[in-house]
Amino acid sequence: MAEKKVLSGGGQIYSFARASFSHFDVIERDVIMATYNRNEINPIQVVRVSTGFQELDWIYGETNDKWGLPMRAISLWSGEAGTGKTRTTIEICNKMASRGMKILYFQAESDLGTFSGKIKHDSFRLGDSRHLADIKKDILTDRPDIVVIDSVNMIKEFKSGTAAIIESIIDEFKDICRDIGSHIILLGQLNQNGSVKGSSALPHLVDIHFDIKKHQTGGLFVIRTGIKHRFGRIGSSFWTTWEHTDSGVECISTCRKIDRKWKKSRVLSFCEIK
Repeated sequence: MAEKKVLSGGGQIYSFARASFSHFDVIERDVIMATYNRNEINPIQVVRVSTGFQELDWIYGETNDKWGLPMRAISLWSGEAGTGKTRTTIEICNKMASRGMKILYFQAESDLGTFSGKIKHDSFRLGDSRHLADIKKDILTDRPDIVVIDSVNMIKEFKSGTAAIIESIIDEFKDICRDIGSHIILLGQLNQNGSVKGSSALPHLVDIHFDIKKHQTGGLFVIRTGIKHRFGRIGSSFWTTWEHTDSGVECISTCRKIDRKWKKSRVLSFCEIK
């Protein structure tokens, strides 16, 4: 059974492990209130972590021959309901948790008792907070490596906020992920006109935007780079194809193999997939 920890803010975190740990150190930051010469600023190295899927690592990008999602950053995955956003992020989180990484997954669209059956590893934890203050408190208490908010539309302040409030919410998430060295994945639903529910500006506010669409072939869907990618390349060439299976999802494309940059700097330690 899951251990349940009740926080003072009212949110609950459901734990499937008695002990957990993080591989990333806290980075202390000061607010810059002046101008500086570049020699006076200590550059921060981009740390990349494999998602467990080479095709997804490829569209997330590369730093010094290391492919994968960048830590201290925010991704937005936007798509229509039922495309595969949740199933894919669960699969990614299970793969990362199998390597000992701490996962904190906020889920408000399904019963947590049912959702917990999809978790395969002890360092994968669930939260059901919906207010921004409670979500922030949960993250700072757990200090996870990967945070998933499924979906961003579940946050009370986001649903009723103006464009300025939504921008401030994203700024607060940026401060958190940069301070504790985590990566935050926001799942967003789309309106009928194709914009993200709650704010059409949201893809411009995050660091990375992925667009998820159903494929014309039944049972398949595509994840592709969207309108913004501060840590990689964008364009019609950067997409991956996935298939729904009885147990989850499977990546079936191999587009990375024709990319010269990938072939030149391929990291052999990544697990092989199709």
